[in-house]
Amino acid sequence: MTTNRLFDEVSRLPSAEKWQLLRRLLDDLEAEKQVTRREDWAIFVNRMYGALADDPIARPPQLPLTERDPID
Repeated sequence: MTTNRLFDEVSRLPSAEKWQLLRRLLDDLEAEKQVTRREDWAIFVNRMYGALADDPIARPPQLPLTERDPID
């Protein structure tokens, strides 16, 4: 079905059904956007994974605590 034919069919629908179709399309687009965001995040994590493998982040040993004057 071509886009023009689809638009012709939709133009024959009553207003209530057009709104229902529009809401359905918007819901579908929102769901696709959420999936895309998750996929983008997964791509980012996979790309960055191991970026610091040669120079890992490590916490140095704890320095000794200094003596302080007691609080009165």
